[in-house]
Amino acid sequence: MTTIPSFWFLVPVAALFALVPPECRDRLRRLQRCAARRLSFGAWLLLCSILKERGEEAGPIAYGPWGKPFFPSLPGLQFNLSHSGETVLCALSS
Repeated sequence: MTTIPSFWFLVPVAALFALVPPECRDRLRRLQRCAARRLSFGAWLLLCSILKERGEEAGPIAYGPWGKPFFPSLPGLQFNLSHSGETVLCALSS
């Protein structure tokens, strides 16, 4: 299990926001509820952190016919992001 290191909470949000793909940032900005925005941001940040640990980089995002996001630069990677309450989940499969 990967967790976001505690020191990340000392980093300005703008610097963390820059770590997620631009398409993701645009979608996050459009979310109306602050709680949903915060949890979605946490899930994407967790995904980017895991990819970095694996030596991979989150490139541009594309969306499948049903709206599921994927990274064209990582064709074998499948992921799912979810959140409930104050918990976020990131599942990866390659």
